[in-house]
Amino acid sequence: MEKKDRLEKLIGKTVMVPQFLTTDPANHRGDIGTVTAVHSYKDGYADISVSFKDGCGRYDAFALLILFPKKIILQSLINKFDSIDKETRKDMLQVVKLICQKRPERALSLAMENKDLESSCVTNCQDWIEIKKKQALKTARRLSGNKKS
Repeated sequence: MEKKDRLEKLIGKTVMVPQFLTTDPANHRGDIGTVTAVHSYKDGYADISVSFKDGCGRYDAFALLILFPKKIILQSLINKFDSIDKETRKDMLQVVKLICQKRPERALSLAMENKDLESSCVTNCQDWIEIKKKQALKTARRLSGNKKS
């Protein structure tokens, strides 16, 4: 998958501006919005345009929060199962269920309700881009391996 394709996968995704973002020229701290455009730079970083109910803003990809892919949330649940409380496990499954039901705004809001949930379900957009890059490389290797069989 090319870099442009990975970046374009962000368009339409639900993101949140962190409540405690130091600098927010668009004044949308704590708001949830939808990615409308992704602007890439030669150094590999991205700048993201986001549409909110009452306007829009442009943010550095590190400044926006997004849900991890479902597989990563579920793997995190398995890995941390014994170290997290029953309520957090239940909430993690609820986040995945909401993602499957195409309710990302509610899933992201729920994921931000406590630190354990946030650390297992949420990342920044720049890291999300890198995750998608690694997933694409794994898929490409697997497919090229299957062709040899």
